[in-house]
Amino acid sequence: YDITKASSLNNFGNWLNLFKQDVSGNKTDIPIIMVGNKLDLLNMRTVSIEDIIKSSRDHNILDFIECSAKTGENVSLIFNALTLAIMKKASFI
Repeated sequence: YDITKASSLNNFGNWLNLFKQDVSGNKTDIPIIMVGNKLDLLNMRTVSIEDIIKSSRDHNILDFIECSAKTGENVSLIFNALTLAIMKKASFI
């Protein structure tokens, strides 16, 4: 989702369903992290943390992380968190 565009969070459920159908045949045990982008535009935020938490709970999402693709802030954190979640799911840890 785009932290500066509330409609992007509203579309998350649709994107999630498409992902599950296309990638996993609706398999529900894939670790998924909700990612918010444009953290460099924090002063323009329209998506509240409360709405993000509610959406992540509604969709049974592991976690959410906000980042900036422009500055690179938290991008590696996303990959590290997802890698750790996959390893835990596969019983490597």
